[in-house]
Amino acid sequence: MLENNLKEYHPQKYYLKIICHVLYCFGLGNFWYEKTKRNNIHKTTYVLWVIIANSFIFLMILNEFLAYIRKDLNIKEKGDLILFSFAHPSIVAKIMVFYIKRKEIKDTLQILLEGNKFCNLTTLEKSSMKRARYYCTSLLINIFVILVSATIEGIQNYLQEGVPIRTEVTYLPYRESSGITVNIFRFLVQFHWWYLMAIMYSIDSLSLCSLVILSYKFKEVRHHFNSCRIEMIKLSKSKQDSMDELFEENFIVGIKLHQDALRCARKIQMSLGKLYTVQVAESITMLVICLLKVTIAVRDIASLVKNFMFISCVILLNGTYMMSGGDVTHEASLISDSVFHCGWEYGRMSKGLRSLVVVTVQQSQVPIRMTAFGVLCLSYNSFITVLRLSYSFFAVMY
Repeated sequence: MLENNLKEYHPQKYYLKIICHVLYCFGLGNFWYEKTKRNNIHKTTYVLWVIIANSFIFLMILNEFLAYIRKDLNIKEKGDLILFSFAHPSIVAKIMVFYIKRKEIKDTLQILLEGNKFCNLTTLEKSSMKRARYYCTSLLINIFVILVSATIEGIQNYLQEGVPIRTEVTYLPYRESSGITVNIFRFLVQFHWWYLMAIMYSIDSLSLCSLVILSYKFKEVRHHFNSCRIEMIKLSKSKQDSMDELFEENFIVGIKLHQDALRCARKIQMSLGKLYTVQVAESITMLVICLLKVTIAVRDIASLVKNFMFISCVILLNGTYMMSGGDVTHEASLISDSVFHCGWEYGRMSKGLRSLVVVTVQQSQVPIRMTAFGVLCLSYNSFITVLRLSYSFFAVMY
């Protein structure tokens, strides 16, 4: 019952809580800011699970890098090995960023979701999560198609060449090895990729949802100042004496909302800025490798579908980050106009309040930017820039 009420009246908190719970189950630790009572047995069991899960990730990636020693790999397997040896460490880099910044991420989520609630706009919250679900669902479908197409390609190779079904290229087990233990190990190798992609999806979903919620926080500020103007116009027609006091009260609420949004922007940049850097580097690297694979590797249907879905996944992931960050900048840039047209001219305000309006307009004109590498702004222009850089690098390599 409580969960249903949370989904209805605070959907942002509801969905982010689910993502944090998924990350907790994957063994990345607790990213949720609310304290949960757990007994000592649960804590000890979870510590063991964290050690096992993370050791499994790192040992399998080490097994992948050891595959460079093998001499029996064909061209397709060599291409997949190069692709995975760049892709999987970048996912591990995201995991490490999240682990190192886990306390900051907790604080950021608390400020983002439990900040100053001077006005309760459930409609805006639902709209923000609708947009976030659109991004996350598109990414989930793309990732699922990649995993399925890679599995189909593995089955096709098994039927045509007798190669054991595999999606990752590893040193162990050997191609000629057989037996129950070897088959279990082969299953763990296949499971490793699905597990790693699920973790990556959860991390990116949390990051994307945070950016979308932040953009709607600035939209909420703009909505508040616009409503101030509408209210002042109505009061000015009836010439009510309390309109000046009411405007001052509403305007101060708008300032507090704006300050809360600015604080959230700073916290998100501090806690997730490194993740944006990893994402941009991953996008450029993976796009170049995928394009090289398309031009060099064997061109059968399953392989082409997998490679093109890889490319679309990287572009989609990079695009969602860039567009979400660009929406933050765009929504923040519109606030200055809303402040200037908030209806201050309809009342007889004091000199101090007029000065406060001017200062607020000036502060709202300062651009808000989410950045990668500390210099590359997350924006629509940067999305095109990353694609151009990737293609230029590919052209030089090819």
